[in-house]
Amino acid sequence: MSQADPAKGGYTLTMSLSALLVGLFLLTLIGLQQWHHGRADYSVPVRALVVESTQLPVAGALDRAWPRYSFSYHYLFRGELYVGSAYRHRGGLGQAVSRHPVGSMVTVWVDPGHPERAVVEPGLSALDLGCLGLSLLLFLAGLLGFSRLVARDVELLRAGNQRGNA
Repeated sequence: MSQADPAKGGYTLTMSLSALLVGLFLLTLIGLQQWHHGRADYSVPVRALVVESTQLPVAGALDRAWPRYSFSYHYLFRGELYVGSAYRHRGGLGQAVSRHPVGSMVTVWVDPGHPERAVVEPGLSALDLGCLGLSLLLFLAGLLGFSRLVARDVELLRAGNQRGNA
């Protein structure tokens, strides 16, 4: 058995761990937010009045790159008035502001067990699905690369032990 190239092993280890960690980070970042909303039962459609729908003023360079939006609506559920601001589980407020001006009516989906929870677009967006898929691929590629490195090192150790015993 030939000796492994340490530089190649170090590079492979770095790439594998990087893919593993980035994938895990993205899965956690997206998954935890979806977990919170995934447990909710957004099953009751209710009409809501949009009371705020605007892009916030530009205060600095970051606001030009990533504009901030304000979006909220009022809805009645079982005779009580609620205020909501969730458009999608992970934001999408720019889309909300462009689609729904102040005074327009939208259908919101309310969790009957927690009527203060409502969202205009329940479920995962195409972007969320793509990000989850990419992060899962990165995580699995990193895991595969790391497991191959471990298997190779175990094989080298066994070969070294067999030569030492002979």
